[in-house]
Amino acid sequence: MRRRRRRLSSDEWCAMTLKKLREASPLSLKVTLRSIREGRFETLDQCLTREYRISLRGISEKFPKTFVRVFGHG
Repeated sequence: MRRRRRRLSSDEWCAMTLKKLREASPLSLKVTLRSIREGRFETLDQCLTREYRISLRGISEKFPKTFVRVFGHG
């Protein structure tokens, strides 16, 4: 049996999103913002390639554990 999800109001969604942003690591927010800004002028293929590379770096030792915790499931 499928449960129906309650639709969030825009105020609820904003509050929930703001809470999650405050919990995120500053590094992950900077990486995400830069990726979004660069992606505005790229093709989907280029964006997906960049996201893949960010993910690989996120699970390597090049980034602190907070980055992995936010972007991964660690």
